[in-house]
Amino acid sequence: MKPQMPKTEFWTGTFHGSHDGLPAKITATRDDTRPEPYTWTCSCGESRSFPTNDDVFDTA
Repeated sequence: MKPQMPKTEFWTGTFHGSHDGLPAKITATRDDTRPEPYTWTCSCGESRSFPTNDDVFDTA
């Protein structure tokens, strides 16, 4: 069996909503290779990073 690379990013949640009447989807992720590993990204193109998971879901 070959060694497995450590997994550094995983899905933590998806939110559905709207902006100005258009559907939007926000995905929260964690990536240990980033200085601020907790991030949410919206399908509208907006994103935001956090050093801890505090407020990730509240701001999404």
